[in-house]
Amino acid sequence: MPADRFTSARGAVWPIETAGDGPPVLALHGVGGGAYFFRGLAGRLDDRYRVIATDLPSGLAPDGSVAPADMATWADDLVEYLAAREREPVVVVGHSLGTILALELWRRAPRAVRALVFVGGVPRVRDQVRPRLADRADAIEASHRMDGWGARIAPGVFGPRALRERPELVGLFERLLEAHPPATYVRNMRALLAASAVDVVSTVTVPCLSISGTDDAYAPPESVEAFLDQLPQPCARVMMDGVGHMPFFEAPAEFARAVGTFLAMLSRD
Repeated sequence: MPADRFTSARGAVWPIETAGDGPPVLALHGVGGGAYFFRGLAGRLDDRYRVIATDLPSGLAPDGSVAPADMATWADDLVEYLAAREREPVVVVGHSLGTILALELWRRAPRAVRALVFVGGVPRVRDQVRPRLADRADAIEASHRMDGWGARIAPGVFGPRALRERPELVGLFERLLEAHPPATYVRNMRALLAASAVDVVSTVTVPCLSISGTDDAYAPPESVEAFLDQLPQPCARVMMDGVGHMPFFEAPAEFARAVGTFLAMLSRD
C-alpha cells in the first residue's frame, strides 16, 4: 500500500496507507493492531474501492514519553483529516476500539460518514472483560515491556480454529503486537477502557453492517446483538462460525465478501 502521513493541527502524526480506486473506505484498527489489519481488503474487493487504513498515532516524544490521547481527540483528528483529504463521505470500518472511534466520528461529523461497519465491535468495553484489560495495562506499565504479551493475548483474540490451524499467522500477530512501544500500548488501552459511545448508538441514521465471530471473547454474539438492537434502524449482520475477534485474518475471503456485498448495496441506493 502506498504510505503517507497526516499531521493534525495538534501535531499528532497519523500514518496512512491507501490501496484501490473508487469510493473511499476508512479502516480503523483496534488496540495492538495497525493499518496492516486491512492490507488485503482492497485486493479482495478487486480494487473497486479505495481503502484508507491508518495507525493510531504513537505519540512518542524523543524522551520516550507519550502524549495523552482519548477517543474524542482521535475522532477530532479524523474529522480534520476527512475535511482536508476527502471530497465525499466515507464508509468507516471500525474493528474493536475502531467501532467506538467510528461512532465518535459519526457523532462529530455525520455528513462525512456514508455508512458504518462494525467488526467485532460494541460501543463500550463489557464489564466482564474490563478488569482483565485494566490489569494488563497496569502490568505493562509497571514493567515497561511488551515481551511475552503476544502469546498471552493471542488466545483471547483468535478463535480456537485459527490457533490450531494457522499458527504462523498467530505468531506473526504476536511478534507485531510486541513491537508496540509499551507506553503507547498502555495509553491506547486506557483510552479504550475510558471510552463509551453508548449514547451515540440511538443517533445513527446511516446504513450499518456488523461482522463478528461466534468465538469472539471480546464481543460475543449476545453482546453484539444487544448493541445492534439499540440502533434506530435495521443493521445488516454477518456472524462467522468458528471465528474469533479477528475475522479479517481468520476468514479474510469471507470477511471481504461481506464488506463487498454491503458496499455494492450502498452503490445501488
